[in-house]
Amino acid sequence: MSPETGGLESVGLRPAGLLRRALFIAGIMRRLGFGYVLGTIGLSRFARGREGQGVDPHASELALPVRVRIACEEIGPVAIKLAQVLGTRPDLIPLDYVREFRKLQDDVAPEPAEDVRNLIEDELSAKIPQLFSEFDNEPAAAASIGQVHYAVLHSGEKVAVKVQRPQVEKIVAMDLRILSFVAREAEKHLPALKEWRISEWTDEFAHNLRNELDYNNEGRNADRLRQAMEDEEKATVPNVHWTHTSRKVLTFERIDGVRIDDDAGMARLRVDKHDVAATLAHALLRQVFVKGFFHADPHPGNVLIRGEGEVVLLDCGYVASIGRETRETMVQLLIAALDEDSLAICDQILDTGVPSDDTDLHQLRLDVERVVGRYSGISSGKIAIGEFLEEVMGVLFTHKIRMPAFFAAVLRAMVLVEGGCRQLEPDFDFRTPAQLVAQEVLRNWVRPQNIFREAWRALRDMQRFSLMIPRQTSDVLAKFQAGALRVKVEPDRLEGPLARLDSMCNRVAFSLVVSALVVGSSLMMASDRAVSLLTRQGVITIWAVCAVAGVYLLWSIWRSGRL
Repeated sequence: MSPETGGLESVGLRPAGLLRRALFIAGIMRRLGFGYVLGTIGLSRFARGREGQGVDPHASELALPVRVRIACEEIGPVAIKLAQVLGTRPDLIPLDYVREFRKLQDDVAPEPAEDVRNLIEDELSAKIPQLFSEFDNEPAAAASIGQVHYAVLHSGEKVAVKVQRPQVEKIVAMDLRILSFVAREAEKHLPALKEWRISEWTDEFAHNLRNELDYNNEGRNADRLRQAMEDEEKATVPNVHWTHTSRKVLTFERIDGVRIDDDAGMARLRVDKHDVAATLAHALLRQVFVKGFFHADPHPGNVLIRGEGEVVLLDCGYVASIGRETRETMVQLLIAALDEDSLAICDQILDTGVPSDDTDLHQLRLDVERVVGRYSGISSGKIAIGEFLEEVMGVLFTHKIRMPAFFAAVLRAMVLVEGGCRQLEPDFDFRTPAQLVAQEVLRNWVRPQNIFREAWRALRDMQRFSLMIPRQTSDVLAKFQAGALRVKVEPDRLEGPLARLDSMCNRVAFSLVVSALVVGSSLMMASDRAVSLLTRQGVITIWAVCAVAGVYLLWSIWRSGRL
């Protein structure tokens, strides 16, 4: 581990490039007043910048969440994505940070057209004129990871070509490795982060972001989501042109539509905004609670309206899936929220989440009941279900209850869609489509064929477990008879008491040794033979050393406050 890289070479990239990137990020943090954070997590070598690299005096005038958001914007794509994901986790961070992170914009300057064309030609192994009859060099949109160009296929079909920025993969790889290193260092110095298993969470984030860099995954997500929405009359996803798609290039059907936050464009379409909002809400809720596969980032830029009020979802890079049993729990939670049943909400939360040892279940129920009481009695059109669930998640943060990642993805999707619906119609009642979808799920549960299938599955599980019990019992008895059965006990939170006990034993042993030496040296002073052999000065020296050791022992006990 070389001192100039601070151990960063251990993450696997070349130290020089990694160090430059780490110093760049550290400089941003110092300028915005976060140098102390680096020292807190054991990276104090990066908290000290060169002369003239102090804190921006204007930074202190900004609120802490605002400064964190600005830092993420300046650091780049990984920090932006990380903050956007954290903006979906009010169970992990306070609500004021959640709301600030949702303001993050991913708009940046576009890449030069020549670089974009070269990348497309390298990825698709053909020249631009061979691939498209027309290609617009000016991007229609540009984000930190990729940008979109309009084009026309030789068949005459209009398409949109999403191209990854040439250097973004290298930057993302570097930042993810730095993030992993920092997370593990932080866990060493902050026990609370280790309790939350922050390094595991960052590893999961890194895995998802690497998948997002592969546009083949986004194409497959779009195909699967379109299939899940086949039952929707007025909601769909653009078709993917796989012949013009690769790991860094994604070509899909071009949608000429209007964003839901474009009031002038919506007025030109002359569509019923209430119907559009209902279509959007119904499509998202069915994706989550019926199909179990849903678009997890339906912000206004990813939702277009065309024709007779048809809703089109764009950018399927961030999707999520939940299993059947989990969907049942989520539906029960949705029903409890619609019924304003605080006890049922707590039960479903505890069934899904992981409480800590410090969680006070009684106080948790009181706090959830307080949130429910604040929303009860308000007219349906004024209640924001997403905001209500967000406040409940804030209560979970207070009580240290960790929820699974899919729960945050569902909450984010609901908050964004509900916000989009209210953009179309300020008094839109999100409860109505939610109740319709919940009723649909409940009807599916009570269908005879579903009841029979559940009963048959339960019988099969009972049969399998009953056949496993004799074999498992035999294995345990065989280990017991062979003397190979061991019981492992893992004490919880005994490190402190054990350390104090060890210190007490050491002090007792030290005291015995000092006492023996003091008594021995005193007897030697009284012995003429010992004095003749060692001289009186030697005996006095031994006695003085022992006396000093005894005084030091008393002083250390007094200083510890446990005398």
